[in-house]
Amino acid sequence: MRKHTALLILALTVGCIDVPAVDSIMDNILPDEEVEYQQATLMEANGNFAPESTTNESVFNTAVQAFLEDPFDFEEVFEDITWEEYEHDFQIPEDSRFLVIEVKVDYEALGGEDINAGPAGSFECSIIAPDGREFCEGYTLANWNDRDDGLEISWIIPCPSIVGEWVIKVSGSGMEGLPGIAYSGTYEIKVKSEILVSS
Repeated sequence: MRKHTALLILALTVGCIDVPAVDSIMDNILPDEEVEYQQATLMEANGNFAPESTTNESVFNTAVQAFLEDPFDFEEVFEDITWEEYEHDFQIPEDSRFLVIEVKVDYEALGGEDINAGPAGSFECSIIAPDGREFCEGYTLANWNDRDDGLEISWIIPCPSIVGEWVIKVSGSGMEGLPGIAYSGTYEIKVKSEILVSS
């Protein structure tokens, strides 16, 4: 707007002008107004990890009993258990400048305050962009000594700000109900960006 006003004043003052040439000069003298972005949280989600609903009850009960007897032998105890997958989606609007996804997981176990090493739990994550590309794909075995604060383990995942619908799929180890007193796992997801508010 300032550039157009300046060109009009110049034309009225000196008559006919070479607009492309003057436009280039005006870009340097009167740069475009600064754009303004605002931080925004696009999505927040949380939940409890749990075995798949189709898990054989006797297999599950055996795993729980084995875990209570030896909580340090996590992988062998739960090797026959498949964990439920949870799906969350969010939209990236136009004029967003970046995308950061924060993921936190938290495991608790009987006697967990005395566990300083060894596997704490499993975590699997897939972040799918609107164009089908996947980020953070794969399986992670979290350890008790990975804890940042208490039993919390966190990741910060930068992604390109591709406009459209994104999908986050997560699964991990944990038990609900009475077995959850012995061992449980939870997750939190927060999606952040900066959105253009003026230009």
